[in-house]
Amino acid sequence: MKIVGCDLHARQQTIAMVDTETGEFTEKTLGHEGNVVREFYAALESRVVVGIEATGAMQWFLELLEELGIECRVGHPAEIRAAETRKQKHDRRDARLLLDLLVMEDRFPEIWMPSTEQRDLRTLLRDRHQWVKMRARLQHTLQAIALNHALRQGHALWSAAGQSALQALPLPAYTSQRRTELLRLYVQLQKRIQELDKEVDAQARQRPQACRLLTHPGVGAVTALATEVFLGDPSRFATGNQVASYSGMIPCEHSSGKRQLWIFRVISRRCLRFISCQLFSGGRQIAFLFFSGCSDFMLIFHGEFNSARPGWRPLHSLSIGVGPLFFSDQPRRHLHNRQYRSHAPLSGRNAPETLCGLSCRALLCLRF
Repeated sequence: MKIVGCDLHARQQTIAMVDTETGEFTEKTLGHEGNVVREFYAALESRVVVGIEATGAMQWFLELLEELGIECRVGHPAEIRAAETRKQKHDRRDARLLLDLLVMEDRFPEIWMPSTEQRDLRTLLRDRHQWVKMRARLQHTLQAIALNHALRQGHALWSAAGQSALQALPLPAYTSQRRTELLRLYVQLQKRIQELDKEVDAQARQRPQACRLLTHPGVGAVTALATEVFLGDPSRFATGNQVASYSGMIPCEHSSGKRQLWIFRVISRRCLRFISCQLFSGGRQIAFLFFSGCSDFMLIFHGEFNSARPGWRPLHSLSIGVGPLFFSDQPRRHLHNRQYRSHAPLSGRNAPETLCGLSCRALLCLRF
């Protein structure tokens, strides 16, 4: 068997390879021009294991190794770097470090990698997200034009009557031209987003796990499909805290001794931004569906559990605690049960523990 530690870069890669049968050690630098990389790995005989650090430019390399039938292990960059005690750092030393971690049993910090199908579905969801962001920027511009000319329609501006009223506004020459072009572009964006919505809905209906999530109120096709393709197999998470951390639902904490300080407006940045955005959207929907009659919910929503700063964003904190509820596999009526709520009042220092406990208990019920 040949074990290869590969320090992968955009233009080249440095490898450190050892043959476990003969003990032969090889170091080499391969440029990425032409078919040099393909020819090298295709010429390797017997079983081959390649280890690399996770990086943004590795997609083509993973597909190449998958095509050649070579096992590739992707490691956590921070944990790999922490295994090196010396200060010297260069490509050959990095390749040797990867090789050493692969050779030693259970030392390589391997991370979970999505399948080719999951990566393609992620591309679909991210593509839709980009179009939605462009539409949002365009809507903000058109709303500004309407408000500056005393047309206050709110969300009704995007109805047929609202757009007709916007088109009928008497505007100066260039502003009128800008309005016309933006409305034409808005129609094109809306058409493209509707096409992507149909594709997302079709993909979600074809996947049993996503269909199961669609049965929960407040969960649409985008959130259901994103939950499956971004989180992957839920059995790889040992506890609900790991799911919350992976999806970016953990607030920052600055505590010392008896002093506890939770900063809900700042959450973990080491997460998947797309899935955390979907979780917050789902959290808002579920909050209004299931907790609108709850006094604790009203207390959080109006920002009254922190008398020192009543104006800070309470819905952000609410989403941290309530967002993961739609992962629960319990019957809908159980969502009203007190097992999903805190037995402590939502006031003072108990508020952060209440919300995080709510999140963790709900995530522990994650079963697709």
